[in-house]
Amino acid sequence: MDAILRECRAHVDLFMNYQFDEAMKACESKRDQSFVFECGTAALTAIRALFSMEEPILDEAFTKIERAIAVIDRSRRKTSLVSKIWGSVNAASYTEEECHAEMMYAELNVGWILLAVLRAKSFSTLLKVVMRLRETIYIYRKCRKILEDRESWLTPYTKKNFEAGLRIGTGFFNLAISYIPARVLKLIELFGFSGTREEAFVHLKQVSIGDWGFRSPIAAMLLLAHECTVEFTFGLGEPEMSFMEEILATWDIYSKVFFLLYS
Repeated sequence: MDAILRECRAHVDLFMNYQFDEAMKACESKRDQSFVFECGTAALTAIRALFSMEEPILDEAFTKIERAIAVIDRSRRKTSLVSKIWGSVNAASYTEEECHAEMMYAELNVGWILLAVLRAKSFSTLLKVVMRLRETIYIYRKCRKILEDRESWLTPYTKKNFEAGLRIGTGFFNLAISYIPARVLKLIELFGFSGTREEAFVHLKQVSIGDWGFRSPIAAMLLLAHECTVEFTFGLGEPEMSFMEEILATWDIYSKVFFLLYS
C-alpha cells in the first residue's frame, strides 16, 4: 500500500503540472492493480470537471465516480446493522487496504454529492444527496475511530495519508455547513450535522503545508480556490494573504496549472 500511495502522488504531480492526459493514462493503466488507481481516475476527472463546469465533462466524471464507488465498495469491510446503530468499530481487525478503502469510499461520496448537486434537475436528486450525505458523515466518523484506535500501520506514510483524508473530509464538511443560513442550520443540526469555518481551516491548513501524501496539493488547491475566489465572490471577507503566499511558496513546483491562477 505504501508504494501504491507514493505512485498515486506521482500521478497527482503530473495532473497539477498540467499534464492531464498523462496523469489519466497512468491511473487508468493500473486500475486493475488496485482500487486506489480506480479512485484516482475518478477523482482527477471530477477535479477537472469542477474547474471546467462543462456538462459533458461533469457527466463523464459522475459516471466514473459511480463506477469507482462500486469497485471500492467490494474492498470495504462489510458492517453489520448492529455496528452501524452503535457506531462500534474494531480498528485492529481492519486490514491496511480496508482502512484506505473506507477513506476513499467516503471521498468519492463527497465527489458524488458535489456533482449530483451541480447536475440536479429534480427534487428527488436532492433527496438522494441528503441521504448520501448522512452516509458519508457516518463513514468519516468510522474513519476517525479507526485512526484513534488503530495502533499498527504498515508505514508512517500510509498512516499520514489516511489522516490527511480524514482532515480534508472534516474540513470540507465544516466549510460547507458554515455557509448554511442560521435558521436552516438549526434544522440540519437536528440530523447530526454541524460545523464551523474556523475548524475547517484548522484541518485544511495543516494538510496543505507539508508532505501528507497525494492529498496535500489537493488541500492546498481547495484553500486557494476558497480564499481567492469564494471569499471575494460572496463578500465574506479578506483572504489570509500571508498564508496564501506560504502555500504558493510550498508548492512552487506546480508552475503551470491551478496555483498559477492564484499567484
